[in-house]
Amino acid sequence: MSEATVAARRVGVTQGYLSALEHGEKEPGAAVLLAISKEFGKSVDWLLTGRQSE
Repeated sequence: MSEATVAARRVGVTQGYLSALEHGEKEPGAAVLLAISKEFGKSVDWLLTGRQSE
């Protein structure tokens, strides 16, 4: 199983959907952003802007 497939399963989405997010082809909804944030320990601010909130 590829790392991308494992990551997608951990977040609760398909590998294709995760790939589309990574390539800017889709925009994640709030539920997906929260799942990614919790699973990978990054804030939603960081996921959206690339900057950590103060």
